[in-house]
Amino acid sequence: MQRCLSCRGVGGKRVRVCLDVVGGVVRAASIVGDFFLSPEYLVDDLVEALRGRRVSEALKVLHEALRGLGGAVESAGITWDELVNCIAAVLKGFLDVS
Repeated sequence: MQRCLSCRGVGGKRVRVCLDVVGGVVRAASIVGDFFLSPEYLVDDLVEALRGRRVSEALKVLHEALRGLGGAVESAGITWDELVNCIAAVLKGFLDVS
């Protein structure tokens, strides 16, 4: 089952998060939008970290990533916290239907 959510950051930019979950496991993830994060590889790394994880596990991965980076992320259009919150909202949607 695929779920997508579009979120708008305080900078006014949108991000769209899509997750495909089968049997409670994230099979595919997509994070796209009109925003910028530095270092640039963060979004790709986050997508890779979510793949193959159980939904409940993926939430922990998100929060660990957020804690681990602290203030080391530069962003434009959307903050790291806003991006993580958008992904978490999609993940929680899968937990609500379980």
